[in-house]
Amino acid sequence: QLFYCRKSMPGVLGKALAGLTSSTLDHDSNPQPKHRKMKIDFHCHSYLSDGHHSPQFLLQRAEENQLTHLAITDHACLPDLSRLEIPSCLTLVPGIEISCNWNHHEIHIVGLSIDDHHSELKAFITRQQQARTERVSRIGEKLEKLGIDGLQEFMEAKPCLSWTRSHVAEFLVSKGHSKSFQK
Repeated sequence: QLFYCRKSMPGVLGKALAGLTSSTLDHDSNPQPKHRKMKIDFHCHSYLSDGHHSPQFLLQRAEENQLTHLAITDHACLPDLSRLEIPSCLTLVPGIEISCNWNHHEIHIVGLSIDDHHSELKAFITRQQQARTERVSRIGEKLEKLGIDGLQEFMEAKPCLSWTRSHVAEFLVSKGHSKSFQK
């Protein structure tokens, strides 16, 4: 299992993996190993959390961009990836992104090669999803007091399993209450 924290170690994983090669056997008569560069994305999101595309679309995009390894690391989600059509040239690494507080700062921890059947991890993720849903609901209540209705319906119409603050920003922009996600 591999975990890294993107806030405290930006780019460390990418730099560490940049020069790796993978050995494959040449299927001709030459038994010598042939090396190929690995092209990796170990941190992307689908619409199951705060991304915009389906997991299957992400696999197709990874294939188009000649990635060798991909981890879909949605926030607090362990979706069933068994139904996906994984291109033969691509290794799908089970992943997740978990938010936590450390030293009064929110940090995001990316977990790779995780056991998506681990009962304690699944229970923890269920609690995180519930906390995220409750947070967005509280934000919706505050918005209603300001005369901005519809966040709950907006969220329920989305295919996501994990509600995020970026969904709130998307809602506010889509309804014309904010000009950008940053405002």
